[in-house]
Amino acid sequence: MSHTPETPNASIPAEPARPAGYTSHRQASIWRTVVSIAWAFFGVRKGADYEEDIKQLNIFHIIFVGLAGGFALVIALMLLAKWATA
Repeated sequence: MSHTPETPNASIPAEPARPAGYTSHRQASIWRTVVSIAWAFFGVRKGADYEEDIKQLNIFHIIFVGLAGGFALVIALMLLAKWATA
């Protein structure tokens, strides 16, 4: 009699394949992405925090918030230069 060991949680279906960079809405949040991108703009980010962000953030949120932050930074610098030269 051969006994095959049962796998734990055998009744739980496997998660379907997701595209690269996909994170479920439950894990990803815009606010967490904004905070992560803000720290990245300052250039100070712990390695452990970076690794955690990679696991939990949605790539599309990162791209959107990064572009919006870049545009906001350029506009702010232009306004500061205009104010300083006036």
